Amino acid sequence: ATVLLGTGRPADAAESALEAASAEPDDAVSWILAGRAAALAGDTATATTSFGRAVALGGDAGLEAGVLLSSILLARHDEETARTILQRASDLGYAPACWRLGRLFISWGDYARGTALVSSALALSPGGEFADSAAMLLDSLASTGRYLVPLVEEE
Repeated sequence: ATVLLGTGRPADAAESALEAASAEPDDAVSWILAGRAAALAGDTATATTSFGRAVALGGDAGLEAGVLLSSILLARHDEETARTILQRASDLGYAPACWRLGRLFISWGDYARGTALVSSALALSPGGEFADSAAMLLDSLASTGRYLVPLVEEE
């Protein structure tokens, strides 16, 4: 499935990944691959089901799947379900969930919760893929007066 994705064949990759995940139903990573491939193929129903299976299996892969699932839910404007999934992962200290949930709260105008979560994401994963964006977001909010606590204390 990974090779098929790499060659620009997401529908074939989704079919292959779904077969592999079905053969190993307790492998959350396989369900994530099936979900990613289905999402790239435009099949959000299969992606949602696949990510949901990975979430149910738990562990780090389940946390990752929850963040991926929340993206689909947010695109469908199901913010409450996405928030619930992200909150669970955030409570477990999963930095990408803190980042996404923080952005969601900020979009709702809840700057206190949002910036606290974005700051937590940075503290948990200072070199994470979202770290630069998180720092820029906090700096931008600080410059507008919406967030006044400095990101890092200067010496």
